[in-house]
Amino acid sequence: MVGERGKLVSAELTDEDAEKHTLTGLIEGGKRRITVGRDEDNDVVVGGITVSRCHAVLRYDSEKDAVYVSDLSSSNGIVVRNSEKRYKIHFPQIRDGEVISGRVLVEGDRISIGANELRYSEVRE
Repeated sequence: MVGERGKLVSAELTDEDAEKHTLTGLIEGGKRRITVGRDEDNDVVVGGITVSRCHAVLRYDSEKDAVYVSDLSSSNGIVVRNSEKRYKIHFPQIRDGEVISGRVLVEGDRISIGANELRYSEVRE
């Protein structure tokens, strides 16, 4: 779903214990982000010794109608894979306190954060 408010997305998370969880939420334009990491203050909390407290962020760019995933200067980065390529993402570009770099996510992308894997999809109405 795309609209003035944002994009409704879903991710299937396979955690380090091989348990599957489905996460669905609205990523709004502007300041709304979905954070992923070990710390309980994140929107998505994942475990593992290779996961940083604040590891990654998903954000929606309403001008480009795209969802980006960015590393938050974690020690181990993140990996985004699709059927064609594998992308290692590390060390974000930050301007005025905001993360401005990242990889555009497309349907079916798999995001590895430590031993955890999220499969990205957009929710269709």
